[in-house]
Amino acid sequence: MDEVNLEEVVGIVRAAGVTAVVGESGDGSATVYVGELRGDGRVTALAGPGWFAGPGLLNPRADSLDFVVRRDDDGVTRGVYCHDARSAAEALLAIARECEAGPAHGTGDISEIVDVEEDSAVIPWDVDAIQFPRLLAELHASVELTDEQWMALCHSTGLPRLEIEGLFERADRTWQAIRAGTRGQG
Repeated sequence: MDEVNLEEVVGIVRAAGVTAVVGESGDGSATVYVGELRGDGRVTALAGPGWFAGPGLLNPRADSLDFVVRRDDDGVTRGVYCHDARSAAEALLAIARECEAGPAHGTGDISEIVDVEEDSAVIPWDVDAIQFPRLLAELHASVELTDEQWMALCHSTGLPRLEIEGLFERADRTWQAIRAGTRGQG
């Protein structure tokens, strides 16, 4: 796994005269926030997910295979994968420039304003067949259920634990295949 240095992303964006910071997004993830904070609590663009490799909120990094730049719009528009600090900064700056152009801008697909490399496909946020296995795979990888939670899940689904674990495994295999296919050769 190659890592993206989020401080480098912020440095490139700031050097272009645009406000950028790395912050914690509430769940301990490191996120790059670009643009001034608006009255609705949003900024212009986001990049993540990442993590803090150092103690506290130090040394923010991201996995180059799962690093996404998007508008701060609750996923209404799709984001793009960026595999290094330079491409992430360029995508963030393209979004910021477009949003500065006025309210009629900033609503289309990011791929229309960002030069997307061949191996950097648009993420289909609105396709359930992709996002459902992604969510299950990420939950399975990041949350360890207690025995009590397993019992509650089995009860609510009417399935035995072994079948639920099989669903999580199928979701993970599906998500890994989607990731491999979505990024092409990357």
